[in-house]
Amino acid sequence: MIVKKNFNSDLGKKIRTLRKGKGLTLEQFNEIANLDLSKASLSAIENGQQQISALQLHLIAQALKTSADVLLQEAIKTGVNKTKLNKLKKLLSDEEILHLKKI
Repeated sequence: MIVKKNFNSDLGKKIRTLRKGKGLTLEQFNEIANLDLSKASLSAIENGQQQISALQLHLIAQALKTSADVLLQEAIKTGVNKTKLNKLKKLLSDEEILHLKKI
């Protein structure tokens, strides 16, 4: 499912951005967050290739000194927008879509 994939990707990007903003390596972040995950698993989360549990989301938010809703905000917004966009695209003709792509 594309929306789910984008959701995981957007969430992972947000986590990576905040982690790097704090100057933390994956190993340091894993230790601070008490996630007990391998470097590969943490990398997969940040790359949107692995889902996280509610507990992991909570621990990640705490370690980044933010809230879960801040982490989820962009991912949810993007998912909703893509769903709306897909519905709108179904209403347009191929010619109209081509015209919009040129803009």
